[in-house]
Amino acid sequence: GVQERARLLSGAARSVSSSHIRPDRFASPGRISVDLLAMAAPSGSPKILCEYEPFGLVLRYLDWGNIVFLSGVTVVLPHFDAQLQTIVGRIEETLKLAGLNWTNVARASFFLHRSCSMSTLRQRFAEFVPMSLPLADYCVVDTRQGKLVEIEITAER
Repeated sequence: GVQERARLLSGAARSVSSSHIRPDRFASPGRISVDLLAMAAPSGSPKILCEYEPFGLVLRYLDWGNIVFLSGVTVVLPHFDAQLQTIVGRIEETLKLAGLNWTNVARASFFLHRSCSMSTLRQRFAEFVPMSLPLADYCVVDTRQGKLVEIEITAER
């Protein structure tokens, strides 16, 4: 699973990713599912990869053309509110590192553990980020290691 993903998505194929799934929705008895999204290379724009320090399996962000993609951000803490507040803080740090802020965010994708409340997620997120985003999508997932929420961000320069 994880090691194979790291092997396949290395070098020039290195990209951002998320890791939450809902196995009971698989169309087969497989243990892993991979959805890959691809885009045409922007003319004259280098693919800029920003790694986490220390180095991890996923990129911190990918900057390509006028689009910045953040890998899904998650954390293991005892409570939902603590996880969400930490995740939002880490996203803000990454946006700042890329020279951006919440006003540049074009899309936020939320992956919420099925034991949690979608209305609570929306309410708490609005408290931490008091502005509306142009696009937000939500998916109910299973999890591992006590991770209750993961957020992916796509931003524009």
